[in-house]
Formats: sequence, C-alpha cells, structure tokens
Amino acid sequence: GPLLRSGFPAPSGSFTPPLCGLVLQRRSHPFEYRVADSEIDKDLPRKLKAELAGILRWAVEGFRLWRLEGLGDPPDVAQARQAWRDDCDPLSDFIAENCRIDPDAWAPAKELRQRYEGHCEETGEKYPLGGKVFGARLRALGLTDDRRYHVGQTQRGWQGIELA
Repeated sequence: GPLLRSGFPAPSGSFTPPLCGLVLQRRSHPFEYRVADSEIDKDLPRKLKAELAGILRWAVEGFRLWRLEGLGDPPDVAQARQAWRDDCDPLSDFIAENCRIDPDAWAPAKELRQRYEGHCEETGEKYPLGGKVFGARLRALGLTDDRRYHVGQTQRGWQGIELA
C-alpha cells in the first residue's frame, strides 16, 4: 500500500491484526530537518577527529544511561504510534460513530456486540475483535460488565456506554 510520511503503510479496513501488531513494535523517528547545502561543513571530519576522546566519553556515558534507564520516546513519536494504533483499531471507529461514553449509561451486551459486528460488516473490517478481546477492550476503556433487569428480563450489559 501507499506509504505515509512516517514510513508506515497507510492503514485500511483490510489490514490484518498481525500486520498492525508488527508495525506497532517498530519505532519510527521522523527526521523533519534537512541541512541545506550551503550549511554543510566540509571540514567536519577533521573537527570530529580532534574531539574524538570527548565524543567517545559522551557515547560511553549515553550507553551507560541507556542500560540503566532505557530509551524513552519523544512526544511526536508517542503521538504517531498512538495515531497508528487508533487507525488499526476496529473498535475505536465503532465507538466514535455508534456509542456514547457516560458513567451513568448502560448498554445490553448482546445489542452492543450485534451493532459492532454490523459496523464491521458495513465498513469492510475483515477481522472484527473476538468476544473475549472485545470485552477486554471495553474493560480497558473503564467500562464494567454486569447484569441488570432490562426490558422484562435479566441481561448482561456494559456500564459506562450506550448505543447512540
């Protein structure tokens, strides 16, 4: 598929979960700056050679810190990765288009699941989340599953969400 500026393939409804998972493990660091030809220092190799001992100390100290603390992600990299996750997530579009998150709301589990499956069919999502993963993802959003009396019978449902 086409490549985004970040170098990630453009997401679409036909992506398989393994590809999304694989790409999410990759760390892309965008280089937004290009040195103009007029700013290139032709004498840089000689200057770097003169500073070699200091550069080596700096590299060894950086390695030591990396071993102790690991590498953090710059904010733009973390944001790009989160945007990619959102694009690979068949649940986020469904919730944005079909639901309302509200701590006082409640939706029957069966209706929520049926609407989600219909949404996946309509949008061409080839790999909707399975039942256990669907539930785990709803819990990760802070929703709780429970049973309550609804429309004349006890039903399983989700507290914190309602169908729009």
